[in-house]
Amino acid sequence: MGGCTGQSEVPVGWFLPHIQRTHGMEASVQGYPPPSRIYKREGGYVTPEEYKSLEEEYKPNVLGKKDLMGQQSGSEFGADVLMMWRLIDCLHNGLPLDMDVYDGVSMSSVLPLSEWSVNNGSYPINIPDFTKGAWKTNKPNMDISLSEGGDTKLRRNESFERILLSVSAILVLMGVIVISPVGGVFFLAFGCILSMIALLCSKKYRYIALVLLLISIAILLGRYFQAKRHYESHRKLAMKASAQIQNLRKDVFLYI
Repeated sequence: MGGCTGQSEVPVGWFLPHIQRTHGMEASVQGYPPPSRIYKREGGYVTPEEYKSLEEEYKPNVLGKKDLMGQQSGSEFGADVLMMWRLIDCLHNGLPLDMDVYDGVSMSSVLPLSEWSVNNGSYPINIPDFTKGAWKTNKPNMDISLSEGGDTKLRRNESFERILLSVSAILVLMGVIVISPVGGVFFLAFGCILSMIALLCSKKYRYIALVLLLISIAILLGRYFQAKRHYESHRKLAMKASAQIQNLRKDVFLYI
């Protein structure tokens, strides 16, 4: 069954999400954006239950490993990270890489061959067989079933999160210590912003970030209500002083 895979950019709002589709002779599948769907030439769209059953039946182990490591690391484990992980995994286990030198040469030859085709009136040209026919008997390097290897662990880099939390804690502490109202609010506001960023980025330290965020918000509210009370008291004193001045002016006019 022949088929083709394509990606296209469709403008939606202010960003450009891509669409992933694979078309065959008997059916086509759209993997992104969700929900993923399969359309059969005879029968139309399959049900979500049938799609899930087909996905579980044909999903390779490498994709299941990708989902598992994404859950364990608490990070977005996309295709780029998967390729880098598989490269390191092959090197750790002494396995041949998923792509050998012949794959690299074949992909790199597309540019000069395209240039030759354009310069010769778009004349078609075949990509040479750099293996000289050995691809028919060579064992495929790409092991999507992970029959060998696949035991390299992924460790999340937590240094950025720790630095972010440390700076947030220092700013909140400075906001408490600084006597100046403007300076205190300045430190607290920045501490509040960094705590919010740490809360969104970190999963391991999210509770610490949440505590820092609540503390900074509570202190900011306390400073706000304190400044409001001071303002009200000063306003009352000013009104009282203004009334006394008015009374004094009346007494002076009466005396004159």
